[in-house]
Amino acid sequence: MRTNFFHQEVADLAWALSSPPLMCPADDGCVWLQSDWFDEIYQAALPWLFILDKDPSALIDLLSQQKDRRLGKYFETLWLFWLQNQTRYELVESNLQVIIDGQTLGEMDFIVFDTKQACLLHWELAVKFYLGLGDTRQQSNWYGPARRDRLDKKVGHLTGRQCVISQLPEVKQWLQKKGLRIDINQVILKGRLYYQQGTEEPAPMGSNAQHLRGSWISVKELARLADKVVRFRPLINHGWMARTSTKSKAEGWSQEQLLWAIKKQEIRLPLHVESINSLFHNDKLFIVGDSWTVYSS
Repeated sequence: MRTNFFHQEVADLAWALSSPPLMCPADDGCVWLQSDWFDEIYQAALPWLFILDKDPSALIDLLSQQKDRRLGKYFETLWLFWLQNQTRYELVESNLQVIIDGQTLGEMDFIVFDTKQACLLHWELAVKFYLGLGDTRQQSNWYGPARRDRLDKKVGHLTGRQCVISQLPEVKQWLQKKGLRIDINQVILKGRLYYQQGTEEPAPMGSNAQHLRGSWISVKELARLADKVVRFRPLINHGWMARTSTKSKAEGWSQEQLLWAIKKQEIRLPLHVESINSLFHNDKLFIVGDSWTVYSS
């Protein structure tokens, strides 16, 4: 059971904890944390989240200190705030730069000590949003909105590098000099997969059956719908994770207003929007340019 929160930052924190993972690939090198673990930590955090929603100043202050405004950093900071306000996991390191003999080999998002199982964990975190095009069973046919990222590449990088960096002999030795020995490597990958509007496309191989879904539609197809009732709320700098919070008073844009703004290039594509009162199957929607579907990467 998910609960609405008044403040967007708290709603996004609840989403970060409670939303289902994006993928569940078979991987011997690291553990991809799954829904039962997220449900457990969310239920334990729920009373605290209610209190936080009444006064989220501490969370907002921490977020405001981040110079990096990218969504991934925002997601990571939400997890950092939760780590600082629970009792099971002790934060040992965050954003640990692995630099050996002057060479940067990578970064470890979080190293935490699990007091319940008495083991040291390495967590790699990511939040990703991909649009399916073509044979959606193939991870290689899921693209980031700007087509600079692909699901198969991200999964491969997590599996083959980011999550298992502590297993490299030179890194293992480097960590031991710091008094650290990683027992388990774990991945926290959240996000949403966007399926072409009006289609029944299959999910990519290795995806979690309960993953969050959105839709995508081209400008041309959106214009053809001619729905005079639907209203949209553009998600420029917020609302990508949880649904827009109850403190928002915006009534949204009509389909006509949205298409006009796109035509006048007042807003850029791809555009992430939240459908407020439409018959779309999913309330999160990407509107892409008509050339997006024929772009080859």
